[in-house]
Amino acid sequence: MIHIEWSQQYLGHQAAIYALYADPEHPGEFISLGGEGWIARWKRGYQDGQLIAKADTSLFTAIRIDRQFLVGGLDGRLYIIPDGHGAVRAIEHHRKGLYQLFCINQQLFSLGADGRLTLWDRESYLPQFSLPVSGKALRCQAVAAEDRLWIGSSDGHLHLVDVEAGKTLTSITAHQPSVFSVQYDAKTGHLISGGRDALIRRWDLTDLHLQKSIPAHWYTVNQLLLHPSRPLLVSASRDRTIKFWHSRTLELLKVIETPKYPGHIRSVNALAWLDDETLVSGGDDRSIIEWKVGE
Repeated sequence: MIHIEWSQQYLGHQAAIYALYADPEHPGEFISLGGEGWIARWKRGYQDGQLIAKADTSLFTAIRIDRQFLVGGLDGRLYIIPDGHGAVRAIEHHRKGLYQLFCINQQLFSLGADGRLTLWDRESYLPQFSLPVSGKALRCQAVAAEDRLWIGSSDGHLHLVDVEAGKTLTSITAHQPSVFSVQYDAKTGHLISGGRDALIRRWDLTDLHLQKSIPAHWYTVNQLLLHPSRPLLVSASRDRTIKFWHSRTLELLKVIETPKYPGHIRSVNALAWLDDETLVSGGDDRSIIEWKVGE
């Protein structure tokens, strides 16, 4: 079993919180992205955050690279925000939305609502190459090997992409109608996905067959997140709950819901580990909650 304690609440956003990002350069600090276009920095233990930039669009994803934060959102632009003083740059590329920013082998990639996977130049921050993966939005990703990338899309499929060769290798039907989150468990070699159908599913990548499927939530699974070192999976849902699972068996270990815990009162959209025992969550109620997670 695991032990969960409410630790702290962070308030300040004026709209739903769609993403949380633990700052790797500053342990204990994290970034939040909101529907009002705010990018805020928070320090664990301090209730007051710092507004570091804002955009005229809802924001969904952030990553730190080269002393800068790169951010993407509903308008499809890549925002480049210096860590400190300096002007914010905005580069137009994806149509409709930019859902994910991530790196593989020091290369920067993005996923768009236009169904394209894009490779960016790290110096100019201009798009170098775009691969059409799906006719629907690309929502989430998990790196399974140095050049193997699994992408979840709004057509309900998981797509395996060889990023070095720049081609899609295969696709499997995973959820109906959309895949919202996917995690790769390097310890077991399994892929774990969550979708709008409220299911969590585990996949054997040796032959791409479905190992297990569970009705995990009442509504959409917005995010899945593996623990940095323990066999623990966390899920956040539109049903206002956060659930903890054994990542290898998908046994339910704990549920955070009101009134048992002072949790979120609307959809839970975002999760991030600050360290092995500290989880932060954000949602439609405009709040961020810090949780202590022990054994």
